[in-house]
Amino acid sequence: MVLISVNAEAETIQTNTACDCDDDCDDGNRCTTDMCSSGLLFGKYCTHTEICCDDNDACTVDSCSKTTGCVHTPINVDDNNPCTIDKCTKGFISHTQISCDDHNACTIDSCDCSSGCQNKPISCDDNNPCTVDSCNNSTGCCNTQINVDDGNPCTIDSCSRLTGVIHIPINVDDGNPCTVDACTKEGGVTHTPINVDDNNKCTTDACSPFTGVTHTQICCDDNNACTDDSCSPSTGCVNTPISCDDNNPCTVDSCNNSTGCCNTQINVDDNNPCTIDACTKSTGVTHTPINVDDNNKCTIDACTKEGGVTHTPVNIDDGNACTYDSCSPSTGVSHTPISCDDNNPCTVDSCSNSTGCCNTPINVDDNNPCTIDACTKSTGVTHTPINVDDNNKCTIDACTKEGGVTHTPVNIDDNNACTFDSCSPSTGVSHTPINCNDNNACTVDSCSNSTGCVNTPMSCDDNNPCTVDSCSNSTGCCNTPINVDDNNPCTIDACTKSGGVTHTPINIDDNNKCTIDACTKEGGVTHTPVNTDDGNACTYDSCSPSTGVSHTPINCNDDNACTVDSCSNSTGCVNTPMSCDDNNPCTVDSCNNSTGCCNTPINVDDNNPCTIDACTKSTGVTHTPINVDNNNKCTIDACTKEGGVTHTPVNIDDGNACTYDSCSPSTGVSHTPINCNDNNACTVDSCSNSTGCVNTPMSCDDNNPCTVDSCSNSTGCCNTPINVDDNNPCTIDACTKSGGVTHTPVNIDDNNKCTFDSCTKENGVTHTPINCDDKNACTIDSCSNSTGCVNTPMSCDDNNPCTVDSCNNSTGCCNTPINVDDNNPCTIDACTKSTGVTHTPINVDDNNKCTIDACTKEGGVTHTPVNIDDNNACTFDSCSPSTGVSHTPINCNDNNACTVDSCSNSTGCVNTPMSCDDNNPCTVDSCSNSTGCCNTPINVDDNNPCTIDACTKSGGVTHTPINVDDNNKCTTDACTKEGGVTHTPISCDDNNACTIDSCSNSTGCCNTPISCDDKNPCTIDTCSKEKGCQHTPINIDDDNKCTIDACSLANGVTHIPISCDDNNACTFDSCSNSTGCINTPMSCDDKNPCTVDTCDKKTGCCNTPINVDDNDKCTVDSCTKEGGVTHTPVNCDDNNACTVDSCSKSIGCVNKPMSCDDNNPCTVDSCSNSTGCCNTPINVDDNNPCTIDSCTKSGGVTHTPINVDDNNKCTTDSCTKEGGVTHTPICCDDNNPCTIDSCSNSTGCVNTPMNVDDNNKCTTDSCKDGKIIHTPINTDDNNKCTLDACSPSTGVTHTPINCDDGNKCTINSCSPSVGCISTPIVCPKPKDKCSISQCDSAKGCIEVPMNCTSDKCNEASCCDGVCTSKPITCPKPKNKCQVSKCDLIKGCTISDVVCDDGNACTEDSCCPDTGKCQFEPIKLPKNKNKCIISKCDPIKGTITNSTVNCECDDLCNIGECCEDTGKCNYRQKDCDDNNPKTADSCDSKTGKCINKPYNVISSGSNLISGLIGGLIGGGSGGKGDCKTCKN
Repeated sequence: MVLISVNAEAETIQTNTACDCDDDCDDGNRCTTDMCSSGLLFGKYCTHTEICCDDNDACTVDSCSKTTGCVHTPINVDDNNPCTIDKCTKGFISHTQISCDDHNACTIDSCDCSSGCQNKPISCDDNNPCTVDSCNNSTGCCNTQINVDDGNPCTIDSCSRLTGVIHIPINVDDGNPCTVDACTKEGGVTHTPINVDDNNKCTTDACSPFTGVTHTQICCDDNNACTDDSCSPSTGCVNTPISCDDNNPCTVDSCNNSTGCCNTQINVDDNNPCTIDACTKSTGVTHTPINVDDNNKCTIDACTKEGGVTHTPVNIDDGNACTYDSCSPSTGVSHTPISCDDNNPCTVDSCSNSTGCCNTPINVDDNNPCTIDACTKSTGVTHTPINVDDNNKCTIDACTKEGGVTHTPVNIDDNNACTFDSCSPSTGVSHTPINCNDNNACTVDSCSNSTGCVNTPMSCDDNNPCTVDSCSNSTGCCNTPINVDDNNPCTIDACTKSGGVTHTPINIDDNNKCTIDACTKEGGVTHTPVNTDDGNACTYDSCSPSTGVSHTPINCNDDNACTVDSCSNSTGCVNTPMSCDDNNPCTVDSCNNSTGCCNTPINVDDNNPCTIDACTKSTGVTHTPINVDNNNKCTIDACTKEGGVTHTPVNIDDGNACTYDSCSPSTGVSHTPINCNDNNACTVDSCSNSTGCVNTPMSCDDNNPCTVDSCSNSTGCCNTPINVDDNNPCTIDACTKSGGVTHTPVNIDDNNKCTFDSCTKENGVTHTPINCDDKNACTIDSCSNSTGCVNTPMSCDDNNPCTVDSCNNSTGCCNTPINVDDNNPCTIDACTKSTGVTHTPINVDDNNKCTIDACTKEGGVTHTPVNIDDNNACTFDSCSPSTGVSHTPINCNDNNACTVDSCSNSTGCVNTPMSCDDNNPCTVDSCSNSTGCCNTPINVDDNNPCTIDACTKSGGVTHTPINVDDNNKCTTDACTKEGGVTHTPISCDDNNACTIDSCSNSTGCCNTPISCDDKNPCTIDTCSKEKGCQHTPINIDDDNKCTIDACSLANGVTHIPISCDDNNACTFDSCSNSTGCINTPMSCDDKNPCTVDTCDKKTGCCNTPINVDDNDKCTVDSCTKEGGVTHTPVNCDDNNACTVDSCSKSIGCVNKPMSCDDNNPCTVDSCSNSTGCCNTPINVDDNNPCTIDSCTKSGGVTHTPINVDDNNKCTTDSCTKEGGVTHTPICCDDNNPCTIDSCSNSTGCVNTPMNVDDNNKCTTDSCKDGKIIHTPINTDDNNKCTLDACSPSTGVTHTPINCDDGNKCTINSCSPSVGCISTPIVCPKPKDKCSISQCDSAKGCIEVPMNCTSDKCNEASCCDGVCTSKPITCPKPKNKCQVSKCDLIKGCTISDVVCDDGNACTEDSCCPDTGKCQFEPIKLPKNKNKCIISKCDPIKGTITNSTVNCECDDLCNIGECCEDTGKCNYRQKDCDDNNPKTADSCDSKTGKCINKPYNVISSGSNLISGLIGGLIGGGSGGKGDCKTCKN
């Protein structure tokens, strides 16, 4: 029930609801302030004061909602004008004009009240058909010269404002009469050579750019003096042979290509090698017999017509293979017996007269399978014990004469259940510890020697109340933390071993000055952004988490050098365009956004090479004609627009071949007479005006082929006899007037197959006996005059199957014992004369059931261990040599209650973990090795404030997302694990410059399209998502090259016809819609090759006669309409074979005397006017029989001594001018008494060493100065494992040394490089596992007890082969504040108990009676003022003072501290304003007094009620109650 209604600025309602505190008065209305106030009469009652929602902002409408509190709605400032920015600042509404500048120099910018900004394109048309008009957004209009190139190489392309683009055909004439000139679009200009062939094979056809086509007579001279030369137009050159017959039967007639006819002397050789043939003027032909005796008793000397001179070796063979046959030129034939001793104790030596030496091997077999029987040249017969070691450490190896080789298996069992016993052929017996790991992390694994593997379960209790304890077979103990989550995002939940579960409030401060921080159980932590807008368009409003809100001035620089930049607080940036006009007619003015104003010089080029183009500020553009004079009197100077400057050479030819025409740039043309004197006494010199110099040769021919006719340039004609001798004894030389010089080869064949017939320029004809010795001792050598050499093979067969019969080409027959070894270690090999070769298989059985016995050619005898693996992992596989393979089942029990034990044949023991799954997703399932399955409830908290966490048996763990929707389409609602629920304003920017973007709380984003119409008929208006409105100029091209296309705002698109008149009298003008103006050149060709056809632009066609002079004195120049220009070559032939005829362009014919010097000292050089050069050979004969006379170009005349060698090494050969060739026998005595001297026709002197062998195998035998020496041999074999000695009968021996060192702890061996080696043996494992194996040098391997050493804190012992240690017990100290410890090095030690509680505000000590630590707080100073509290910092230990805090949550209670007691006293704040017309109270939240006038409800009777209400609500003073104080 409402007692009184008080109405002031805010309404307060007082109720009859009694209260103790303000919290009792909450009415759930966010538009009232609820208080508990004291009345004067009735105690404390609730009051509800209406709050004030005025935000002191005239730009908002203020109201209040009971559920949300104050609401401040912005007023509507929109003036519906798109050209203004509407805003309200401190109650003042403003509408600021927007800027429509689009920073585009190609638009006119404005704003339309209905549609907003308008950016209309400007027109850039300059009405010039030679430019492409466009606009650059940054610089404005741009009028670019068009490309006039029509891609046609046959036209000159240009453009003018009047005519537009024109393409004039080019002049293709290259001024060359040798080409056909044309031009095509595809190939360009071409100059194709003309066909110059006149179908006359007697002319060379050509064409010169100066003379045109020429047909020059060819030269048919084949440089062959033996032919008459001529030419036929149809077939070409004809060269007819001449006749050289001199009608003389004593000469051979021939013709030399270089010199002409040659008449050679006949051959006087009678083809008899036994005569010396010659011919002299007085005696004629003679044939004198030669001397054949060589003074050698080892040859038979003879000479026959067929074989010539022969020195046949005598036959020295006596048919006895046991003698050495030889011959001495002085003494004759001898037969010396040979020695067959091969110095080999392994053979029986003999000699057969028919076959020679024979060395038969002895039999070495001792019929013992335990030895290797052999015989060597050094040791004789040996029986070496075989090696029985099969390199298998699993067998005992031996050999007996009766049983042969045996390999007995060793015993491998060590009676230990913890080892796997096996034997490897390479390493021997091994006892490998078995693996007792059951792959269960919940057991401790070990092994017992008697029973095998033991797997003991482990305990996983960690004595921690914060974990659930279990064990996993795969990972071991698992101590899972319990769930401590209180489902409150505002607390940090934890659990400690000592303190249990705790929930500490979190720190919500995000250290961000840009957010308001809070936390609620429902919403979690929130960080609300602050408002940063300062209402200034020239600042950028932002907020930094570290410094707070800031307002930074914006940058108005638009990076455009063409604007002046500033800023307006109301509208923002202003960018004003600048002017770039420089008032200069020679520049184009523009502005570049990046560099600023640009004043570009204009192009002044008029495309005329005859003018100098320029521009100045005062005169503008000028084109001044250039000076073409080059100050050269030899040129005609001119300049045309088409060809530019030209300097054409003047014509200097005076038409006189007897003058030299020239021109000097300074003086001009001159004509100087030429000199025709060729300084040749063999010619008559003159000059013809038409042909030039004439040098006529004189004739010196005497018509004699045996003379050289010539003319000397200095003396005149010369006729010299020729030399016919070719200095070759192998030819007959002659010369006749009819036949000329001839050289006929001699006949050298003696019809004997046992001689080699030849003829050389040095030795003449020779018949050398051939050598039939094939150097093969296995053949009988001879020679037949009819068939040549015969080499007959001899037979060496001894009819013995145990020998290989062969013949050695150097020593003769050899019967070698065959090798019976078949390289097979599995057979015993032998050979007898009766049975031949045999290979008997050996016995390989080693009587061991654990091996597979075999023998192969590659590996020999092998005893391979059998494969004991039955591929069953559930058995232990082994093998006994006596019983064979066995497979024992293994034990798979792992003593673990969490596994099901079984065995798999493929993988072995399987200890399958049992399933503890209770099909409940809300529990953690585990298993204890000792107790079994355990199902612990899981922790479902995902520490995410954005989910509701739960778990059910049917649905499992669920984390249901909370509902974050605030029903506002303008926010993005979300929730994150870190920040909780957030409502972020969305961006409605659609990145589309063609829309206005806004947002409605109910419907969301709104993107309204803008209008882009610029009212211009010359543009197509569109809108670009990136750039906004676009106004693209329309295409005005009508595809008609005969019109000028344009568009204007007033007229729209127009097409005006162009003019095609090129003001050229040489063209026909027209226009094509597709290509534009066509100015077709007219043809001025008069079909006359003797005129140059041109056209003048003003007057038309012009046909000028051409200049036919080619400035060449070697041609006659003319031109006819039918034949065109011709340049006929002049004939410069002076019919003199002694001159070289040519023609010079400048002086005409030149007849230069030729040089006949062949640089050959062997000829006389001359020249004949009719035949040309003649080089006659000189006579070189010196009448000496001991020389070969010749002449060479490089060496001149030479007289080379002849070769007198008769190919007999037993004669000295020589020659004298008087006696001719002689062959004197040599002396072979070497003055050495240690040799037998003789001579061999083929090798010369032979000095054979005498036999010095003393049949002592311990000496090296030699001979010196006639004395025989026997030097002892070196027996050292560089092997430290042998004793070296020598026996005269058997030779050197190397006996193995004894390396036994008498030590049973070593294995003795020997190395050839170091000698005896003693390798320590490896002792087997001891039977007693607490013993170790050692080796005694006298006893060998022994067992000694294991030494188990330890430290000073443990007692060591041995158990079952393992050293164990037991900790010692240290005595307790008498002082309970001391403890005894054991140091591994020192042993038992005593130290003091350390008492430290980590608190600097306590004194720490130890009580000697109890041994427990004591922590006494330090004494704090006593303060007289009990309102001062002293405290100690537990970390630093420093003491600080603070005052008692008497502040209350109820700010209307004023607290004070009493210095005597240190307690707080409270009193109610006095709010009495001494005004009886006001109700006085205090706001407990703010501490502010409230004095509101009473509201008199009605007159009279209600005054008391108002008074009572005033007394109830206006009470003040008194202490009052305070529920919560901060002390």
